[in-house]
Amino acid sequence: MIHIAITGGIACGKSLAGKYLKDSGFAVADTDKFAKEVLKKNTEGAKEVVKAFGKGVVDVTSGKIDRRKLSEIAYSDSDKLALLESIVHPRVAKKVDVFLKESDLKGKDSVVMIPLLFEAGFEDGWNSIICLSSFMNVQLKRLEKRGIDNETGMKIIKAQLDDYAKRRKSDFVILNNGTKKTLKKQIDIVLN
Repeated sequence: MIHIAITGGIACGKSLAGKYLKDSGFAVADTDKFAKEVLKKNTEGAKEVVKAFGKGVVDVTSGKIDRRKLSEIAYSDSDKLALLESIVHPRVAKKVDVFLKESDLKGKDSVVMIPLLFEAGFEDGWNSIICLSSFMNVQLKRLEKRGIDNETGMKIIKAQLDDYAKRRKSDFVILNNGTKKTLKKQIDIVLN
């Protein structure tokens, strides 16, 4: 079975590409969703995060990890970001392995969206790596629509491996600054 990794910076269109590929018959997983599962209330990952970052990252009403508060802390200090990643990434990697094995057993080709593919050291074992790339001003506009201000957006973008390095390490690059239709056409070209 074919295993494809899709990477790229925040707000470059990975989720949209994943939806399109799922509609095209691929088994699709998103490591951002796996990371959310790792941080669910009362999981080992959540407990470890609270131990490392303190009870201040827990929403007092729901008792869940306040992901926005945790992100603000992590993206303001590279050591704290590395600590968070050391808790989350190994657990996400296990979930990716399970997903790929289950997809293989079902006879389905797989796509996994991994924003931090290279940063987390997940780049080995893929048939192909596709990098989605966008101009920074396009990323910031998309983040603004998600309720993330420019200052926070810049911190997130700068904390990730720079776009050029991701493109250079990937097998295929799709520049996604345009419409959904254009993105779909580019994906079809890569798949062919």
